[in-house]
Amino acid sequence: MVELEAFDLPADQAAALLASPTSLADIYREWGKADTHYMDDIRDVIENCAEDMADRSRDRPSVLEGLKRPAQPGPERKAPRSPSQER
Repeated sequence: MVELEAFDLPADQAAALLASPTSLADIYREWGKADTHYMDDIRDVIENCAEDMADRSRDRPSVLEGLKRPAQPGPERKAPRSPSQER
């Protein structure tokens, strides 16, 4: 309710908010019903962040480059014996 200081609500409206035991929940419920464009803002931030990160990473080799190299040879192992070979 600190935000009440940031703008001028009429005294009766401020008193009504302060009298409610769930004033923040009441405000949040009303905010959830409001038609806002906050999701557009979030998408814009995601796109801008991804673009900035892609620009910075163009000069660095990708971590995925390591996946394109052939696997290193491992220690020699004997093939497992089949049940017919064990007899």
